[in-house]
Amino acid sequence: MLMVLEALVPCFLQKLKSNTMTMESASAARDEIAAIAALATSLQALLYSSETLTRPMTAPQLSRCDQGHKGATTANHAMSGGPNTSRLVSGIRDNLHLLEEGQGMPREEMDERIAREEFRRPRESLLNICTEFYKHCGPRLKILQNVAGEPRVTALELLDIKSHMRLAEIAHSLLKLAPYDSLTMESRGLRRYVTGMLPITDWSSEAVRPALILILKRLDRMFNKIHKMPTLRRQVEWEAASSLIEGICLTLQRQPIISFLPHLRSLINVCVNLVRTRICPPLPFSTAVVRLVALQIQALKDDFPLSHVISPFTNQERREGMLLNLLIPFVLTVGSGSKDSPHLEQPEVSLLLQTVINILLPPRIISTSRTKNFMLDTSPAHCSTPGDQGKDLRREGLAESTSQAAYLALKVVLVCFERQLGNQWYRLPAGQGDVSEEGGRPGLLGLHRFHSAYPSHLPHSLSCCPVPIIQCKLLTQPADSQEEITARHHIADQLERRFIPRPSARAPCSQSSTTS
Repeated sequence: MLMVLEALVPCFLQKLKSNTMTMESASAARDEIAAIAALATSLQALLYSSETLTRPMTAPQLSRCDQGHKGATTANHAMSGGPNTSRLVSGIRDNLHLLEEGQGMPREEMDERIAREEFRRPRESLLNICTEFYKHCGPRLKILQNVAGEPRVTALELLDIKSHMRLAEIAHSLLKLAPYDSLTMESRGLRRYVTGMLPITDWSSEAVRPALILILKRLDRMFNKIHKMPTLRRQVEWEAASSLIEGICLTLQRQPIISFLPHLRSLINVCVNLVRTRICPPLPFSTAVVRLVALQIQALKDDFPLSHVISPFTNQERREGMLLNLLIPFVLTVGSGSKDSPHLEQPEVSLLLQTVINILLPPRIISTSRTKNFMLDTSPAHCSTPGDQGKDLRREGLAESTSQAAYLALKVVLVCFERQLGNQWYRLPAGQGDVSEEGGRPGLLGLHRFHSAYPSHLPHSLSCCPVPIIQCKLLTQPADSQEEITARHHIADQLERRFIPRPSARAPCSQSSTTS
């Protein structure tokens, strides 16, 4: 029945619209409004009676699948019981058996697939029906109001509070199964509900907000479970998971009032922990998380500072993951200059630069037996841990991969925030001198090559300041590899070309004498 409605409702809505456009009269607009109101009442009654679809598919039900899953089917779909539904279910089962017999699939696995399909399909259909109706009729009613000349149309409620809560509960039941079933994670109904219906629902009303809180709580628990269980992390469909985060991004972008919900903050923290691990999820998911972080920072400003998300860590693997999977994509997203990208204030841009510098040149930590530990060159971006006590982080050195990631992050920050860093350029030459003394030559040579190759992207003072460091320190020290020797020759050649005096323009008097 729900599958039939899923096919008929969009056609019915388009038929109403075409009839009104053909007649082009106020009476036709009123008729369409009345039809939409009647359909809204019918859908609300359907949602009221679908309480059984809010029940999750628990582990005992899945375990009974190998026994023919009859008990699970009866428990989960008592609402849809009846001769027609029984024939439909038996038909699906028979078709799947015919399809899988030639492939040698075990009977238990096949029964489990059937049980999940029976659980997922009616919920997906109902979410599709309601999302299509809500997305189509909301803008349509505003047009019909102008045609019919009835301001009372604004009082028409497409879905009431109980209906919104019931839809959230149905989506909640699918999200519970999603980490274990890739088809549920890729469910079209679940994706359309999160990306299509949540952003256009008015969450400013506190009466409707529990539906959104329920979805945020479930997403938080789902990604937290994926983060803690490597087996789930390997089998998750990350592109489908990224669409769920994109739906939250659209909701936050259109309605910043939800940024104050603590459940959204918890979801962001879990997703950030997922992204900044060494084995990062694929690019679509990390991009969606970075966009969500940027929107939350823009909405809350001082209440959600950037330092809570991006900071250097003692563990070099975590530093490298934070740079490659979080900081660099965040800078590219925010500093792209597009209209949709959030705007960062000056302190936040300075924090990004200082964070990268602190990774390249960690603050010295000195400890004594009678005094507390204190840091030299302290910075709010540095995050000290109890394991830091009594050791100098500079003496440990950086892994080659971490150093390359840090210099890449530095280049990206310099290019994306050239204007905002106008009063911060003095930090870079000083830091380069300190890094050269600490032995970080390979990455620093790459940075100097970047300075000499792309002078137009950087201030003239920034390009000139490292020249004494290059000539007196880097180029005079013994090279460790053939690659470093090649890089030095290239940099020396670039410096020689840049600082050759060019012929000045002709004087006005000489020009006049030649013309005469």
